[in-house]
Amino acid sequence: MEPWVWKAGGIAAHNTSLPDPASPIVLPERPLAVVAGLVAVLLIVAGDVALGPGLQITGVLTCPPFIPAAFVNPRRTAMVGLVSILANVLLAGQAHVLMSGSQLIRMSAVVAAAVGAVLLCVVRERDQRQALTLAHIAEVAQLAVLRVVPPTVGPAAVRVRYVSASAEARVGGDFYEALHTEHGMRAVVGDVRGKGLGSVQLANVLIGSFRGADHGALSLVQLAHGLDAAFTRFEPSDEDFATAVLIELAPGGRLTVVNCGHPAPFLLRDGQVEAIAPPRPTPPLGLGSRPEPCSIDLGPADRVLLYTDGMLEARRGGQTFDALGAVREAGADDFDVALDRLVSDLERFVGGHIRDDVALMLVQLR
Repeated sequence: MEPWVWKAGGIAAHNTSLPDPASPIVLPERPLAVVAGLVAVLLIVAGDVALGPGLQITGVLTCPPFIPAAFVNPRRTAMVGLVSILANVLLAGQAHVLMSGSQLIRMSAVVAAAVGAVLLCVVRERDQRQALTLAHIAEVAQLAVLRVVPPTVGPAAVRVRYVSASAEARVGGDFYEALHTEHGMRAVVGDVRGKGLGSVQLANVLIGSFRGADHGALSLVQLAHGLDAAFTRFEPSDEDFATAVLIELAPGGRLTVVNCGHPAPFLLRDGQVEAIAPPRPTPPLGLGSRPEPCSIDLGPADRVLLYTDGMLEARRGGQTFDALGAVREAGADDFDVALDRLVSDLERFVGGHIRDDVALMLVQLR
């Protein structure tokens, strides 16, 4: 299953619509496993014939049905099992021992193996379908939380991409939001520790708190304190926390950044990339975060990239993704396609096997 990319205005790159929670779950299969099982039967038959008169290795015919059982559906597995049974009958008939006691034992073993392989396949598919159903529901819930951010929010032009990993990390706790407030544009990008429904619920709590806050009365630091309090009220476990970075872009270009244990945003200016580091390290939300703001002035051509750590931790073999280099190259592109370039570079580096979700938000003064 390939990763998909969510962007403002829809899903791009791999899917064209939001997943339907009522759609049937299609399990992946590898039909070549059937060919491998049939080839195994053929090799056993050929080996038994080559070894001379009598039944030599027909007991090994118990093995071929288990080859497809791990990769295809029960019907295809049963087909390989039936071929194994017929091969056993054929060899026994040629050896004129079809009804002998030893042959009946061998036949019983082959039949039992075929039936066992089919039952194993049924159990595997049931468990796999249940796991995919839960992941599918959680993914839909997550996408329901992550609304489409408009291309302009107050004084800011905004582009968002959400790259969801597949299979190993299909559902994560990455989140984002951008709102037009009395102070200008305010945005948050964050990452709840862990995967699954629990992390999606905590992300929903934080986004709901951000959306429902009285932005006119709260400073950005007070807003961060409110997110920390909302996270704590949800009564997370001792191991739960969330990193987040909040920004405020005023109409005049004044950018304020409040960082709660999150990777520092990148400032793209004059072809260079630098991190907007906080005045001092601060614990994440849920761990008593007390951040301090930092401010810079943005020019018309400056851009700010907010992101989650899935981009920094992307690996291929022993190599780590060159995030700074990729951001620098993407920053030279048009604003509308810069994040597409960055996502393409990331997917190409990992060969399409993204292990952790990545949320990206690019901001520029209009």
